[in-house]
Amino acid sequence: MKWEKRVIDIIAVVLLVGIALIMMSGCSAGPKTIVVLLPEPDGSVGTVNVSGQDQSRSVLDSAYESAKVGDPGTSVEESGVLDKETVQQTFGEALAAQPLPPQIFILYFKSGGAELTDAAIAMIPDILESIRLRHAVDITVVGHTDRVGAAEKNRVLSMERAEFVVTLLTQNGVDKSVIEASSHGEMNPIVPTEDDVAEPKNRRVEVMVR
Repeated sequence: MKWEKRVIDIIAVVLLVGIALIMMSGCSAGPKTIVVLLPEPDGSVGTVNVSGQDQSRSVLDSAYESAKVGDPGTSVEESGVLDKETVQQTFGEALAAQPLPPQIFILYFKSGGAELTDAAIAMIPDILESIRLRHAVDITVVGHTDRVGAAEKNRVLSMERAEFVVTLLTQNGVDKSVIEASSHGEMNPIVPTEDDVAEPKNRRVEVMVR
C-alpha cells in the first residue's frame, strides 16, 4: 500500500539522520504518523527531515520537536515541541524497549606490565554490571601503552593488557565469543608525549560495552 510505503520511507529517513519516535494512530479522518525528535544521551540533538507526497516538509532540530503526517501521507505539519511528560505517556512502551547506549570504561595500568591499578580493579564490578544490563553481545577491549620503550615491545605489552582484561571478564562469567581484543600499542595516546616519556593516562585498556 502507498500509505505503508510512505511510513517506511519516513522511518528510513529518521534512522539515517536522527533519533526519533514514530507512532501511527487511527482516527475518523484516517491514520496519521507522529514523529518526535529525541535528544542523545548527552543532551545533543540531531536533525530529522519529514516530507510528504505533496512536497510539504518539516525539519525537526530541537529536542522533543514533533511533526504529523496526514492521511494518506500526503502532507506534513509541524506540531511544536512536546514536553517530556507527554512524550513519556505517549511513547512509554517504545522508550522502555530502547537498548541502553554503549558505555566506555578506561582501566589504567601500572608501569611496565599488565598489572591494573587499584582504582581500575575497583571498576571491574561496574563493567560486569554494564554487561549484564545490556545483555551485551559486542564488547571491545583495546590495549594501549605510553611511549617508554620500543614501539614493537609496546605493541606486545598493550595486547597483554587487553588479554588480561579479557581473562578477568571471562573468569566472571562473560562469554568470550562476544569479546574482541586488540592492541594499539603507543599509537593512540590520551596525552601526546615525546618518545620515552612515562605517562600514566596512556597506560590503559579501553572497554566498550554494547
